[in-house]
Amino acid sequence: YTTCAAICPMQGNQFARLQEKLGERFGKDVLLISISADPEADSPEKLKAWLSHFGAKEGWTFVTGEKGEIDRLSRALTGDEARKGNHSPFMFIGNYDRGLWKRVYGLAEPERLTAMIDEISADQ
Repeated sequence: YTTCAAICPMQGNQFARLQEKLGERFGKDVLLISISADPEADSPEKLKAWLSHFGAKEGWTFVTGEKGEIDRLSRALTGDEARKGNHSPFMFIGNYDRGLWKRVYGLAEPERLTAMIDEISADQ
Protein backbone atom coordinates (compact mmCIF):
# COMPACT_ATOMS: atom_id res chain seq x y z
CA TYR A 1 0.00 0.00 0.00
CA THR A 2 1.19 3.48 -0.81
CA THR A 3 1.60 4.68 2.78
CA CYS A 4 3.59 1.63 3.86
CA ALA A 5 7.02 2.58 5.17
CA ALA A 6 8.59 -0.87 5.40
CA ILE A 7 7.83 -3.89 3.22
CA CYS A 8 6.07 -2.24 0.28
CA PRO A 9 8.91 0.16 -0.64
CA MET A 10 11.42 -2.69 -0.38
CA GLN A 11 9.28 -4.87 -2.63
CA GLY A 12 8.81 -1.93 -5.00
CA ASN A 13 12.59 -1.64 -5.28
CA GLN A 14 12.88 -5.37 -5.96
CA PHE A 15 10.19 -5.23 -8.64
CA ALA A 16 11.96 -2.25 -10.24
CA ARG A 17 15.19 -4.26 -10.34
CA LEU A 18 13.32 -7.33 -11.61
CA GLN A 19 11.77 -5.47 -14.53
CA GLU A 20 15.27 -4.37 -15.57
CA LYS A 21 16.69 -7.87 -15.17
CA LEU A 22 13.92 -9.33 -17.36
CA GLY A 23 14.85 -7.02 -20.24
CA GLU A 24 12.72 -7.39 -23.36
CA ARG A 25 10.66 -10.18 -21.79
CA PHE A 26 9.17 -7.68 -19.36
CA GLY A 27 5.78 -6.43 -20.48
CA LYS A 28 5.50 -9.15 -23.11
CA ASP A 29 6.14 -12.59 -21.61
CA VAL A 30 6.33 -11.47 -17.97
CA LEU A 31 3.98 -9.06 -16.21
CA LEU A 32 4.00 -7.72 -12.66
CA ILE A 33 0.75 -7.09 -10.81
CA SER A 34 0.74 -5.45 -7.39
CA ILE A 35 -2.47 -5.55 -5.35
CA SER A 36 -3.22 -2.86 -2.78
CA ALA A 37 -3.55 -3.92 0.84
CA ASP A 38 -5.22 -0.57 1.57
CA PRO A 39 -7.80 -0.02 -1.19
CA GLU A 40 -9.70 2.58 0.83
CA ALA A 41 -6.71 4.95 0.71
CA ASP A 42 -4.95 3.82 -2.48
CA SER A 43 -6.63 5.82 -5.22
CA PRO A 44 -5.59 5.31 -8.84
CA GLU A 45 -3.75 8.66 -8.65
CA LYS A 46 -1.76 7.59 -5.57
CA LEU A 47 -0.90 4.28 -7.19
CA LYS A 48 0.25 5.98 -10.37
CA ALA A 49 2.57 8.23 -8.34
CA TRP A 50 3.84 5.24 -6.34
CA LEU A 51 4.62 3.29 -9.50
CA SER A 52 6.29 6.34 -11.05
CA HIS A 53 8.53 6.65 -7.98
CA PHE A 54 9.84 3.13 -8.70
CA GLY A 55 10.20 3.69 -12.45
CA ALA A 56 7.46 1.22 -13.34
CA LYS A 57 7.30 0.43 -17.01
CA GLU A 58 4.48 -0.84 -19.19
CA GLY A 59 3.77 -4.31 -17.87
CA TRP A 60 3.68 -3.46 -14.15
CA THR A 61 0.12 -2.84 -12.97
CA PHE A 62 -1.13 -1.86 -9.53
CA VAL A 63 -4.65 -3.00 -8.68
CA THR A 64 -7.07 -1.33 -6.30
CA GLY A 65 -10.83 -1.17 -6.05
CA GLU A 66 -13.72 -1.49 -3.67
CA LYS A 67 -12.61 -2.93 -0.31
CA GLY A 68 -14.96 -5.92 -0.63
CA GLU A 69 -13.59 -6.85 -4.05
CA ILE A 70 -9.96 -6.51 -2.97
CA ASP A 71 -10.75 -8.58 0.14
CA ARG A 72 -12.27 -11.28 -2.07
CA LEU A 73 -9.17 -11.30 -4.27
CA SER A 74 -6.87 -11.33 -1.25
CA ARG A 75 -8.77 -14.25 0.32
CA ALA A 76 -8.48 -16.21 -2.92
CA LEU A 77 -4.70 -15.67 -2.95
CA THR A 78 -3.79 -15.74 0.73
CA GLY A 79 -6.78 -17.01 2.71
CA ASP A 80 -7.19 -13.65 4.47
CA GLU A 81 -8.66 -10.25 3.65
CA ALA A 82 -6.48 -7.29 2.70
CA ARG A 83 -5.32 -5.43 5.80
CA LYS A 84 -3.17 -2.35 5.95
CA GLY A 85 -0.18 -3.10 8.15
CA ASN A 86 -0.79 -6.85 8.03
CA HIS A 87 1.11 -8.16 5.06
CA SER A 88 4.22 -10.05 4.24
CA PRO A 89 6.61 -9.76 1.30
CA PHE A 90 5.48 -12.51 -0.99
CA MET A 91 4.64 -12.87 -4.62
CA PHE A 92 3.20 -15.49 -6.88
CA ILE A 93 5.01 -16.63 -9.98
CA GLY A 94 2.68 -18.29 -12.37
CA ASN A 95 2.28 -19.80 -15.77
CA TYR A 96 -1.38 -19.41 -16.60
CA ASP A 97 -1.27 -21.73 -19.64
CA ARG A 98 0.25 -24.57 -17.62
CA GLY A 99 -1.74 -23.90 -14.46
CA LEU A 100 1.47 -23.66 -12.41
CA TRP A 101 1.82 -21.22 -9.52
CA LYS A 102 4.46 -20.76 -6.82
CA ARG A 103 4.30 -18.52 -3.77
CA VAL A 104 7.78 -17.11 -3.22
CA TYR A 105 9.60 -14.61 -1.02
CA GLY A 106 9.02 -11.23 -2.66
CA LEU A 107 12.29 -9.70 -1.48
CA ALA A 108 14.48 -12.32 -3.13
CA GLU A 109 17.23 -11.05 -5.40
CA PRO A 110 16.05 -10.40 -8.97
CA GLU A 111 18.44 -13.07 -10.25
CA ARG A 112 16.72 -15.67 -8.07
CA LEU A 113 13.25 -14.46 -9.09
CA THR A 114 14.26 -14.55 -12.76
CA ALA A 115 15.50 -18.13 -12.34
CA MET A 116 12.15 -19.10 -10.79
CA ILE A 117 10.28 -17.38 -13.63
CA ASP A 118 12.45 -19.29 -16.14
CA GLU A 119 11.76 -22.55 -14.33
CA ILE A 120 7.99 -22.17 -14.25
CA SER A 121 7.76 -20.92 -17.82
CA ALA A 122 9.99 -23.63 -19.32
CA ASP A 123 8.29 -26.17 -21.56
CA GLN A 124 7.94 -29.45 -19.73
